[in-house]
Amino acid sequence: MKILYFDILSGISGDMVLSSLLNLLSKKEIEIFKKELSLLNLPIKFEIEKVKKREISAYQIKIKEDKKSFQPKDFIKIIEDSQLKEENKKLSLKILDSLIKAESKIHQEKKRYVHFHELGSYDTLLDICGVSILINMLKPERIYSSPVVLGRKKAFATLEILKEIPVYEIAYDYELTTPTGAAIIKNLCDNFSLLPLMKIYKIGYGAGYFDLEIPNILRVIYGELIEKENKIILLETNLDHLPPLIFENLFTQLFKNGALDVFITPILMKKMRPAYKLSCLIEEKDKEKIMKIIFSETETLGVRYYPVFRNILKREIKKIKTKYGMIRIKEAEVEGKVIKNWEYEDIKRIAQKRKIPLIKIYKELSEYLK
Repeated sequence: MKILYFDILSGISGDMVLSSLLNLLSKKEIEIFKKELSLLNLPIKFEIEKVKKREISAYQIKIKEDKKSFQPKDFIKIIEDSQLKEENKKLSLKILDSLIKAESKIHQEKKRYVHFHELGSYDTLLDICGVSILINMLKPERIYSSPVVLGRKKAFATLEILKEIPVYEIAYDYELTTPTGAAIIKNLCDNFSLLPLMKIYKIGYGAGYFDLEIPNILRVIYGELIEKENKIILLETNLDHLPPLIFENLFTQLFKNGALDVFITPILMKKMRPAYKLSCLIEEKDKEKIMKIIFSETETLGVRYYPVFRNILKREIKKIKTKYGMIRIKEAEVEGKVIKNWEYEDIKRIAQKRKIPLIKIYKELSEYLK
């Protein structure tokens, strides 16, 4: 799986994202990018320069333009009226909409009446549309980012856009992250985390305009995600004080709240007391929620839990036409051998509707799986 990872070392702005992504491209690819960007028909010129920030070589965008001020509706019209590919228009408008929503919220104005302040120049549009073009050229299957770095100066729109995204501050009296940078990273990223396990193929560096004690650059890493074993959690508790009739409702509640599997094992406890061991497989994010249900529904005094690793075959759900109508099957492959299994709920529904023993339907349909 091809991925991009944005390593936000000292803030993020639209031009830093644009230049870091350009730094991943060959000269031929940069010419393809420029040709696509020309379809936007912006009356500005820009150059891609090589600069050094604390001895780190990086690309930097230099723009020459008339500082005429535009409003959101002007930007939307420019994008919609352009000859950009639809995928580039769609992503550009999505990023732009995040900026408009933030300004609208802060100034309590309707979106169609909101005004851009420092963001109303052509370079904002160049950054947004340029990034959209580059993302669709690189075609990563997933995009990650480190938490967003903020300086002591923070635009109101930046903080509004970054709600629910992990951020932290470093002690520099600069606006290290801009609203445009925040809007771009928010709309691109699937996950904000540490660098995932991956093979690195290319690294791009985009320079900002501050001179700091650390390099004022954005680092973007392109490579391949190394899929790890699937890690889940096994919850267990021993039950020797409950009638089995509570289990059906317990199972229903656990599955409803995210349990991957639930099962009961008969056991003998101390003094040879017969009991049941409840086992529940869950994803880590559901641990607290599932534990509360177990404590509440069973009144047990303790729950054990362990990390469990599993390998999962990639599966596909298909429909097969049978004498009983369309029925779903699960299909997977291992070492060239295809494994097929009927979807139980479909078989059960047919058995109940036609009043036919379920085992009879399974036997009759076995031929379809050959």
